[in-house]
Amino acid sequence: MLLVDSGNAANRGDVLGVMYESMALMGYDALGVGIMEAGLAEDAAKAAQEKGLPLVGTVGPKVGEAAPGRISKQLGDLTVGVVSAGWTAEPEQPEYRGAVQGLLEAARAESDCVVLLSQLGPEADTKLLSSEGLVGLADIVVSASDALRPLTPAIVGPTVLLPGVRKGRELGVLEVALEGDTVRCHGEVITLAKDLPEDPRIAALVDDYYAQRQEQGGGERPAAIETAEGPELPDLFTADEQKLIRARGYLTADECGRCHQEQLDQWRTTQHSHALGTLIAAARVVPECLVCHSEANRRGLPYDAEGADQYGVDCAACHGAGLFHASMEGARDTIVRRPAEALCRRCHTAERDTGWALDLRLPKVVH
Repeated sequence: MLLVDSGNAANRGDVLGVMYESMALMGYDALGVGIMEAGLAEDAAKAAQEKGLPLVGTVGPKVGEAAPGRISKQLGDLTVGVVSAGWTAEPEQPEYRGAVQGLLEAARAESDCVVLLSQLGPEADTKLLSSEGLVGLADIVVSASDALRPLTPAIVGPTVLLPGVRKGRELGVLEVALEGDTVRCHGEVITLAKDLPEDPRIAALVDDYYAQRQEQGGGERPAAIETAEGPELPDLFTADEQKLIRARGYLTADECGRCHQEQLDQWRTTQHSHALGTLIAAARVVPECLVCHSEANRRGLPYDAEGADQYGVDCAACHGAGLFHASMEGARDTIVRRPAEALCRRCHTAERDTGWALDLRLPKVVH
């Protein structure tokens, strides 16, 4: 078995360390270098070396010194050449194509089977591998993720493109058989069951990482704004409440509920209302998670851990701040009445929420 990853494991050095240690525990044979690792160049090479992982460099900028462009693996009687083409904004440039062609030709000369790790994307991979001089040089391409395409292998001439997936939710499996001079392949992408037990060693690594991030970020929350200008609010808010609301810059769910009690009650039954509590319970109170789970944090204010069981993705996250809506006796044109799918997709991305669909999820939050 050959276990490979096409790259873009992380864009931070500390995350890359966790990823590489996890991959080492899983026994990866080769890791490609994508644009994220290219930005970390020396750190990526050092982390891979420390974990004993074969990092395969790209022909793009900054990466040539980080790792070799190709390596060779012996699987029984089969010699497999692994090449990393990496990422470039202009894959049709002659210099790039020539460099990739040189790496593939060298791998082809000494290998029974050639695997290309690519971050170009399926469309660019297809064009590249159909170019003069490159046809047939790679038997298999592990391609970058493309959420808009089906996760099924594609055939480009004599080459099989196996789509990569994000966040480890699927496993791409390609069975390869060598029959004389012909490489036969059968591939599929397997969706991993949600109840599949985690590897306790890797779970411990992830938990330690988040614990350290939370400890490091404990004193970094922005201070609350003490005073701020804003519209006059109705008398249903006291003078002190009005001052706090204007300073905060938006109405909380409870404040919206002064007029919209029915909607507030329904919202409290949704997962949106407990989004911050979910992070706290999972020990994932870190900036990259708070940006979607805490409206206060997204607006540059301290998040309220004491109210975490009630607050998270509240009214302002989907409908807007609501200050003018309240101050102008419910003026409807000052809030978003029906948020567009694009707004939902800011957080419910294909990468974070596989399988999310507006027609399935909207009924759960409509109020």
